[in-house]
Amino acid sequence: MPTAGSTLVIDSAGIREVAGFPIIGIDKKWSEVSNVEKSEGPGRLEGFGVTIKFVDGRWVTTVDHDLSGGSDGVLLQKAKSWWDNATK
Repeated sequence: MPTAGSTLVIDSAGIREVAGFPIIGIDKKWSEVSNVEKSEGPGRLEGFGVTIKFVDGRWVTTVDHDLSGGSDGVLLQKAKSWWDNATK
C-alpha cells in the first residue's frame, strides 16, 4: 500500500493532521489534551522535544520528526499556554 504524506498542524485552535486519508488523521481541541511535556530529544537543536498527550491515550511528539515554523522551546511555551487557556 502506498504511503501518504501528512503534516501535523499545532496552533491556537488545536492539533490537526492534514493527510491524504482524513479518516486516519488527528483532530483534537486543546480541551482534549491531558498533558504537554518536555521529552528527551537527543540530537534535537535544543536538546529536547515536545510531547502532547490526549485524554484518550493518544499522543504526538516532535521527537524524531521535523519541526517547522519555530523551535521546540517555542512550541512548548505556546502549547502550554493554549492548553492552559482551554482549561480555564
